[in-house]
Amino acid sequence: MNCGRTLFFPIPGTENAYYGWKDIKYGYLAHPIYGAFIASVGIYFLKNKLFVNLWNYLRTTKLPFWNIFLMCLGMGLGLFAEHSMHNMVFEEITELLFYISLVGIIWLYSRNKLTD
Repeated sequence: MNCGRTLFFPIPGTENAYYGWKDIKYGYLAHPIYGAFIASVGIYFLKNKLFVNLWNYLRTTKLPFWNIFLMCLGMGLGLFAEHSMHNMVFEEITELLFYISLVGIIWLYSRNKLTD
């Protein structure tokens, strides 16, 4: 969770190093505030029965299977490359796969290619 921490709180004299939330004044509030925000969005979603709108939308929309599959593949292989293989090149390639698939989905939705 960055929230501008890397923009406003770099460690002086050190490249690509930033203070952690625990090192910043009132930084300990970042995680509880995010938690409260996520909980309030979830409560709003359930209270206003937005899941009905979501279900209706999913029923009338064709999902781009291959784009979603490639996005998930990119995420999975990227996590594997980062944590198990420690291979930065492979991790960046899988990240690129994820972003290209995401752009493909955005392009399809922006051109109304997925609705009936």
